[in-house]
Amino acid sequence: MNYGFSKYLLLRDEIDEKCKSLWRIHAKHMKCKSGCASCCQSFKVLPVEFDYIQQQLNGRKIETNPSPGPKECKFLIDNKCSIYEFRPIICRTHGYPLVRLNEELEEYEVSYCHL
Repeated sequence: MNYGFSKYLLLRDEIDEKCKSLWRIHAKHMKCKSGCASCCQSFKVLPVEFDYIQQQLNGRKIETNPSPGPKECKFLIDNKCSIYEFRPIICRTHGYPLVRLNEELEEYEVSYCHL
């Protein structure tokens, strides 16, 4: 299936800009860097992301993990992402502190990387 990816790429670029802003604010508390793969798991992605990644992989030689565990990302090779430049949104936002409302307790919770 061939989609126009312009809206997806605009959203992804906007998310990247927000993440850069969060990085500037929280950098002293962040342990994420090249080689850190603590958050890298096999995630479900949006259909548009799947199609975009598939399009980007078409004809490229990308190394994949030949035998990932049940929750391991097949694109994680030696703790580095082999599709980093076109990784999904969930991978772009991992590690940053996120605030969400726990409606049951009627209070906010902060989710963040355990490192």
